[in-house]
Amino acid sequence: MKIEKINISDQQVIPFLAKVDESLFYHSPAYLALLSEHLKAEAFYLVIKSNGIINSLMPVMVKKTQIGIVYNSLAYYGSNGSILQRNESYAEFASLVAFYYNLAESENALSATIISNPLSILDQKFWGKSEITPSDYRIGQITELPQREADLMDLFSKPRPRNIRKAVNSGVNIKIMHEEALSYLST
Repeated sequence: MKIEKINISDQQVIPFLAKVDESLFYHSPAYLALLSEHLKAEAFYLVIKSNGIINSLMPVMVKKTQIGIVYNSLAYYGSNGSILQRNESYAEFASLVAFYYNLAESENALSATIISNPLSILDQKFWGKSEITPSDYRIGQITELPQREADLMDLFSKPRPRNIRKAVNSGVNIKIMHEEALSYLST
């Protein structure tokens, strides 16, 4: 079983992600590129291929800091960057995890973190049996949003729906700002 390190722009990644039900936005090359640029970190995938086609994939971020290197299967606010597989293979899953930790150790990383995917049964099986410590347990929630705006408003507890309607009626506008907002906040 050969594990390869591939660039996030590799042409096989998108078709692979499209075929794996458990893939999340957090696995996408676009998200990794965004994080890589923002964090000034290296982003890549660890993959196992079968007949030249990706079978298992793990996103990786590597941040070099003044005090050392940090490995993360996906950095940032609960994003879930665990291993994805076309065909479930416990052996491949375990091999990618071991390779990841060995790679981090070979670079004397300060830490190496893997955030599991809440949609992955294999994630749950593997980490439930794993002797890798320390670990923590987190609860995540996935809420399906309704199609109609009125039904969405019903999901909010009082007084939020009233406050939202009041803001809309008062002409409150939401503006998405990136660099301008950061420079404004830092002055």
